[in-house]
Amino acid sequence: MWTPFRYLIAGRPKWDVCWVDLGIVPNPRQWLEERLGPLAGFEAIPECRPMTSREAMAGGFLQKPAPDRWVRGMQ
Repeated sequence: MWTPFRYLIAGRPKWDVCWVDLGIVPNPRQWLEERLGPLAGFEAIPECRPMTSREAMAGGFLQKPAPDRWVRGMQ
């Protein structure tokens, strides 16, 4: 199941959203901080229900992310 979280990178003005499979990444905050640096905020989004991989793929939510210069190690 993919669970939605919102996070705020320290020093940035807006929140971003990520969907995490907690079976693969049990500690998403730590995983994000290792790649993005310190987070000023991190929380689950209670108004969104988790999705199965099939639902996420059908809705186009799970895609290969575009390269981003501030994310280290992403391919």
